[in-house]
Amino acid sequence: MWLWHKFTGFFQTWYGSVAGAIGILATIYNGVPQMFKTCDFLIDRFRDQPVLEVLHEVRLPKKLAPFNPTGPGQVSPTVIAIAKHGSYSVGDLADILNRSHQSIGKSIRRLRALGKIEQVGGGFRLKK
Repeated sequence: MWLWHKFTGFFQTWYGSVAGAIGILATIYNGVPQMFKTCDFLIDRFRDQPVLEVLHEVRLPKKLAPFNPTGPGQVSPTVIAIAKHGSYSVGDLADILNRSHQSIGKSIRRLRALGKIEQVGGGFRLKK
């Protein structure tokens, strides 16, 4: 208890206040960039990487777009786009990953800005 009073007494002096202010400013100066790095890492790890994983492998959405076949051998346009072009629409990705269209749209914008994916027709695929 006595040590604590001596310690807090130091910060009640002018030189203690200066030392405390320098410490606080140094913490803010070094901590804010680290906070943004951590935020970017978490967004990449938990939001953008699952989208890239789906684009790396072929996964079909749980719900296919409405399709009325006119004859035998007709295949859904969604299946053709995924199999032939390897491209997924935002709706397909949202369905596969159980996320909202808005969340997938934000991931798509970040990944396009990084040059990892490209737009092909009505969907997105890995950049070749």
